[in-house]
Amino acid sequence: PGVDSLNKNWLSSHDFREAQSVSEFENQRLMSETMGVIGWNMTPTLMKRASNLTTAWGVSQFTAHINVLSRNLTALGWPPDWYTENPYFPYLHLWADFTRRANFITSHGHTVPDVLLLNPMDSVWALSSDGLLDANSPMDLLSLNDNFGRDVLRMDIVYADAIAQLTEGRVEFLCVDNYYLRKLAPTGGKLVGNGFSFRSVVMPPMFVMPLDVARKLIDFGRAGGAIYSLGELPSATPENGANDPELAAAMQELRSLPTFEYCSSGLMPVIEKPDSGLRSAVTFESGAFPMIQQHRRIDSRDFFWLVNNTESDQAATVLVKAAKGAAAIWNAETGAIQPLSSEDTPSGSRVALTFTPNEAFYLVFDPQQPPVSAQPESPVSTTLALEGPWKWRIDPESQPPVPNVVSLPEELTSVDGVERGLESWNAHGLAAFSGYVDYTTEFKAPPGATQLDLGRVEHLAEVWINDKPVGARLWAPYTFNIAPALRPGKNTLRIRVGNLIANNLGQPVEAGLFGPVTLGVTKR
Repeated sequence: PGVDSLNKNWLSSHDFREAQSVSEFENQRLMSETMGVIGWNMTPTLMKRASNLTTAWGVSQFTAHINVLSRNLTALGWPPDWYTENPYFPYLHLWADFTRRANFITSHGHTVPDVLLLNPMDSVWALSSDGLLDANSPMDLLSLNDNFGRDVLRMDIVYADAIAQLTEGRVEFLCVDNYYLRKLAPTGGKLVGNGFSFRSVVMPPMFVMPLDVARKLIDFGRAGGAIYSLGELPSATPENGANDPELAAAMQELRSLPTFEYCSSGLMPVIEKPDSGLRSAVTFESGAFPMIQQHRRIDSRDFFWLVNNTESDQAATVLVKAAKGAAAIWNAETGAIQPLSSEDTPSGSRVALTFTPNEAFYLVFDPQQPPVSAQPESPVSTTLALEGPWKWRIDPESQPPVPNVVSLPEELTSVDGVERGLESWNAHGLAAFSGYVDYTTEFKAPPGATQLDLGRVEHLAEVWINDKPVGARLWAPYTFNIAPALRPGKNTLRIRVGNLIANNLGQPVEAGLFGPVTLGVTKR
């Protein structure tokens, strides 16, 4: 199963949910070709955010859009593809490693949904005109809308809103049609099968429902399963056509069940109730923000992919329902596994989390290991600003092979470079330049200096201390552990900043090192 996600479709889970559901029911990986037709001004940060979200939408085989073989970058019909001309090409392994680690975990185990969203596709076909499948009918959007009609379009809007609201509420769910619903059996107030157990069903407006499916929902509701309706209940069956009296009686019984609820204002009021059947497995005790999540179970361990796709740092305390045991952060950027202090409670595990902008990681619980007790307080850290002076230089031998020749200021390409502040390249005649600028300065490291923070960078940075490489970053935070490379007394800092190919193709975007550049100093 796969999803062709062009442009920025990955910002929403809508296009992924049905394919994800098929993948989960069939125990298959989910592939997505992503990030095509965005444009040459696509940033590494945008690429990171796409991987953050597609992992949350269940993608376990991420395919970068790369299907145009022409190297004439000014004539490509479907940019961007990844080529050596792009300044961030030599650093793409940083993004690829993050994505493949996230995909690797997502390819194991299965999601842990407890909500089913019924797919109204049977109703769509039944209410569509004969012209929908006419090979001679023009396939433009207006004609499609005419063939579907207002009832189908309204049904689709409600169904799409349900996907969006469940996702926003961090409710774990799968979409299901009659084929997969028939594989589930009502058991103890849940629908059970294929390794899943669902306690709630959401019904969009529907027109058609087979009688056996209607009976299964009634049995589910009688046993205590929650059913949430978002509109008209079905009135037609494949067996007897429209206005089926047997289905009418079944729907009357369904409406009378104490576990049935008509949601006239959508799902969010229900999701926000503390005791509803549409609750997230992760609830905020403090520091709430629009976090995105996916819950997987691999063997006996619970993996929560948690995403901060905001531009701000976040700190929150969360209660993870039913999770027990030792907690750890599995960092897909570095591959590191870091134990995390947690507290088991009767309702689940309580943990304190911090996120940098656009950060995502797996929060993992191992019930076979006891929780880790509170860690000792970290040493107090302060920051020391590096004011420069800064020398800018463009090394002509280290630039990518861009398609358009740009005349560069001579002082920037000279061996000595030129002294300038931390400001935009575009203010110095480099609006059409795509490549790298080196910044150098000297500083005396105080005792306890451990971390270098570059502040704002557009768009990539690589750092050397005393000609020793200490790392590269494609997205914030642009922080580096420099302690192993420091020496007593004076140190030389070199920062290489790269921008996007867009500038060389006539689409100037912001570029440069903006800072503030600071040293983190640990006081023990």
